Amino acid sequence: MRILALVHQPDAPPGTFADVIRESGADLTAWNLPERGLPGEPASYDGVISFGGGPHPDQEDAHGWILTELDLLRELVDAGVPTLGICLGGELLARALGAAVGPAPEEIGFVSVERTTDDDALLGDLPPRFDALQWHSYGFELPAGAVPLARNAATLQAFRAGEYAWGLQFHPEVDRAIVTQWAIDERQPVPEGDYATWAELGGRICRSFLRVCGMRL
Repeated sequence: MRILALVHQPDAPPGTFADVIRESGADLTAWNLPERGLPGEPASYDGVISFGGGPHPDQEDAHGWILTELDLLRELVDAGVPTLGICLGGELLARALGAAVGPAPEEIGFVSVERTTDDDALLGDLPPRFDALQWHSYGFELPAGAVPLARNAATLQAFRAGEYAWGLQFHPEVDRAIVTQWAIDERQPVPEGDYATWAELGGRICRSFLRVCGMRL
């Protein structure tokens, strides 16, 4: 099994997802799309995950690669390739599917999120309410025909479009080391919270995505 990770900057890597993917026996290709452009034959991968980053999803004038990724995400969804967007990646996926994206209440640190349905292959076995690690000031609205999966008072937190595409606003792949670097870069205090429990929940999300991609776990 081959998984493609779309990375937008060095300090927003696949994080704990990389460990879970490799431990499962799958091959992971981390691809910095802003620096390298489109990967060869992206639809040939068994699954694609688009991770976070500092740019906002409507800043294509400053970051021309955003339009390239929007086209790529539409292509993957149309081809039925399992696709997961996380934070910026989720916002780009929502925009690619025609939903509005824009400024939202800033959330940094662990913030309570409530699932809105149990019927979902990615999030369905998570607790009904959980503290999710957030770092964003933008949000997405629900694409037409998509199913809302989680939300809180600030914004929609997760959706599923069709059978094989998900957008998340929170960061299930991020550990304390990554967040510490973000805090240093942005002169923020390091968020306090239960990183061990968060790693376990993130691992569950990643393994669920791998099962959608066809892996037996």
